[in-house]
Parts: sequence; structure tokens; C-alpha cells
Amino acid sequence: MLPINVLIIINMNKKWVLVLGGCGYIGTNICEDLLKNRFNVIAYDLNPGQSGSFLELYPNSYKHIQGVVSDLPTLVQVVTEHQIMLVMHLVSTMVPSSGYDKYLEEQKNIIVPSIELIKTFTDLGVNKLMFFSSGGTIYGNNGNSVNSELSSCQPINYYGLAKQQLENYLLMNHESLGLDYLIIRPSNPYGKNKKISSLQGLIPLVMSKLKNNQIIEVWGDGESTRDYIYIDDLAALITEIIKKNTWNEIYNIGTGEGTSINQIIEIAKAVTSKDVLVEYIEARSVDVPKNVLNINKLEGLIGKHQLLSVKQGMKLLWKAMAN
Repeated sequence: MLPINVLIIINMNKKWVLVLGGCGYIGTNICEDLLKNRFNVIAYDLNPGQSGSFLELYPNSYKHIQGVVSDLPTLVQVVTEHQIMLVMHLVSTMVPSSGYDKYLEEQKNIIVPSIELIKTFTDLGVNKLMFFSSGGTIYGNNGNSVNSELSSCQPINYYGLAKQQLENYLLMNHESLGLDYLIIRPSNPYGKNKKISSLQGLIPLVMSKLKNNQIIEVWGDGESTRDYIYIDDLAALITEIIKKNTWNEIYNIGTGEGTSINQIIEIAKAVTSKDVLVEYIEARSVDVPKNVLNINKLEGLIGKHQLLSVKQGMKLLWKAMAN
């Protein structure tokens, strides 16, 4: 699985952006939106993805460098050569269902190297960092069905715990090192993956099952509710936040609307004009019953945006899958 987290670094004068994890699902779409908005982008990722397409479309604005977050010498060279002054971190190899062993692996390969990386960048004068956390898991079972940025963070899985660790490190370094941060807590992004052929998340999985006439397995009773956002909307909102040049804040990014698994399945059946068999199995302990994001703070920063509804987004996804 490709990294879900990305580290982006931007020079505020030249608009240079370095994306660690820039060939992953979210990172690819963020890169694309930044390039459309006339930013110069460097994607740094262990996986080469389909970087050639960006190289062809934006030959003077896009670079791809293959590497890992633990390779400090290479990243220091990139920062020095490009005079990079902002960092955005979205690097993770975990998913919400990841277990303890994967969490230990994340500590070794992502969290500890990221801490070292942030300290090194700060020493080099790169003191602005945007961290991509998880609005879907960071709040956990805190007793709220709708969560604002001030809601208590009580993650119930290792993925959310890992995100909370890096959030806390950023907050600490704001005080001790003068680091300017932005913490982004996105809801559940979905949409056709423009970089690779694989699909990601509940909605693409349901659509894929329908396309292939396969049984859909649902953990629990299907009433688990989440806030889903189309990937193009998410990327566009990230760019808008960057343009505001505001720091030391936490922002939820979602639609502010909740949709249950059962509703997703019914919408999918309507969009595809196909029926499907659903098998309900025992619920998982790592899943929160309901989590919808309060986005009032985000709208206060960038205003209200016309975001795609789940049905509109699923129609676009189905059309892309048909092609």
C-alpha cells in the first residue's frame, strides 16, 4: 500500500513545494492541484508512481525524487538546493485497521525519522510545517458524533494514535523551536486514484464489488457513519489553505455531512443500476460508530465552497471505472 501521508515543503517566494509521499493517493492529487495553481512541485516518494505524466504536463514546474523519509542527507540536499521554507507531512504506511506490529514498524520507519527530519529542517531555517493527520480516527470514541477541532482526541486504533503522536510533537516544537505548524484533519477521501490503478477506501471498494458482481461484507450493522469528501475537493481545499498563509492552527477538512455504510450501498446501487448481496459480520473494535467533522473553522478561513455530494462523487467514480 502506498503512503497515505505526504510531506510538502513550499518556498513562499518561489512557490516551491516538496511532497514527501507525492506519488501516493492523496499526495498525487495535492501535487496536481498545486501545479494547476502555478506552484512548483517536487514529489519525494519511495514509489515512482506515474511521475512521467506530470513531467510531461509541467516540465518546468515538477520534479520527482525517489527516496524515504529516513534519508536525511538527500532531503537536506533537496531543501538546500531549492531554498525550501515550508513542510507538509502526510507520510504513513498504516491504515485504521493496522495492528500493533504495524504500529511498531511505523514508529521505526516513519515517526522517529519524521521527528529527526522536523528538527533538522528547523535547524536549516525551514520552520513552517503542515501535517496531514486524520479527522476520521483522531477523535475516536470521545462521546461526540460531530467533532470540532476542540473536541477531545481519544483514538481507539493504532493509526489514530500514531497521528496523535506527531500532532503532539509539532505542538511541542512550536513552543521549543519556534516551529510554525498547520495540522490538517481530513475526513474520508474517495475518488478514482489518478496515479495508480488500485482503489482506496469504502466507497471505491463498494463500487468495485458492484462492478464485479461480488458480495459486500459489512462490519457490524452498516449504520457506522462517516464524513466523506471527494479527492478533488480535498486537494482544492488544501491549496486554498496554503494560499491563506496562516499558521499555528488545526483544521478539519470534510463536508460536514455524515453517510452510513448502508446509505453508501444504496447510493451505489442507484448510481450503477445494479443490485448486490450484502453480508453483515461482527463489528470491529477499531471502528468508531459515528464521526462527522464540524468544518465551521475551515469555512471561517476560506469561506463556503460548493463540494460534491456523496452521490455526485460516486457518479464520477463510476464513470471513471467504466472507462
